[in-house]
Amino acid sequence: TMKFGLMCVTFMYFRSIHLVRCEREALSGNKEIIGGSRGKSLTEERKKIKQEEANAKFRQRRLAECMDMARIGEDRRRIR
Repeated sequence: TMKFGLMCVTFMYFRSIHLVRCEREALSGNKEIIGGSRGKSLTEERKKIKQEEANAKFRQRRLAECMDMARIGEDRRRIR
């Protein structure tokens, strides 16, 4: 009977932990349709804008690298 009692107490403990987690998620409001914070879900248009900005930065960086290589080549030609 002691083993059964211990098993029941353990079962009740884990069940209560599960219920507390479920209630915490339910009361947090994260899954609310109105007024809930849904995290940072970007729209397709916002994703496209961010990608275009990243592409522009990449092109500027690449252009600067190419201009540096051209300047080095011009310097070599002047030295000759």
